[in-house]
Amino acid sequence: MEWVEYHRSIGFEHFFIYGNDDDFRILAEVLAPLISSRVVTFTHCPELGEQVKMYLHFLRWHARSCEWICFLDQDEYIRLTGFHDSIHELTNLAARNYDSVELNWLNYGTSGFLDRPQGSVLRKYIRRESALHINTKHITRAGSFFSEGFVRGPFWHSLGGSTVRKCSALFDPISFSELLENSELKDRYVEYVTTQSDKLIESGCIAHYHLKSEADFRRRVERGTVGQFHGQLMYLQIAENPLERKKFIDQSNEVEDLYLARYWESYVDSLMLGKPAW
Repeated sequence: MEWVEYHRSIGFEHFFIYGNDDDFRILAEVLAPLISSRVVTFTHCPELGEQVKMYLHFLRWHARSCEWICFLDQDEYIRLTGFHDSIHELTNLAARNYDSVELNWLNYGTSGFLDRPQGSVLRKYIRRESALHINTKHITRAGSFFSEGFVRGPFWHSLGGSTVRKCSALFDPISFSELLENSELKDRYVEYVTTQSDKLIESGCIAHYHLKSEADFRRRVERGTVGQFHGQLMYLQIAENPLERKKFIDQSNEVEDLYLARYWESYVDSLMLGKPAW
């Protein structure tokens, strides 16, 4: 599974993966070698759209065994250009002054695909938006989730509370949670992300492969819109409006970016060194 192996390559040590398919075997069979080798702990949640319930299950049963925690979807890859592709370098530097580092979304587009191709995501999808999105995910000390300042809210995007020391990928003391907690601070945060976008991309961000083909507009809706997935309805609205669909696709494919494709090719090639070639 590319998503797991990529994150192992940048230093993550264990993965708590939650499946939300009707049949748990769909994902369990793919993950079987990683489960048996104890790299992955797999849990099946049969209730479609219960994203928060899965996150809270992890916090209750597994979080205290961790040092740092990050909540990611399978279409999100942590990109650490400025930290030598090392999550340990990021957390070691952050730990001097902060408890949580927020990484903004960098949305990747269809790269011209009408339907999803087989094979590597990292090598095939090489076009993205030119600037960062304001939404974030974060990597945070596990203990921060049990501090007095922990605020429930959308904690997978940003950890609220005044006692958690939060920063951007540039180690600036600014947080997406400010936008969530106080709408008056929205302009300040949006201005920061807009003006610092290039620097943040070159430091660290979330490569978000949210649209892998033009067929994905309907695919996102067909997989379900209940619970926390109700937001997927926006993709159906876009799919049914040709002008909006073209605008969305064009924006998602604004620039070519080969960084992760080249990183992944180099990593895979390194696995073959010393192996007989025939």
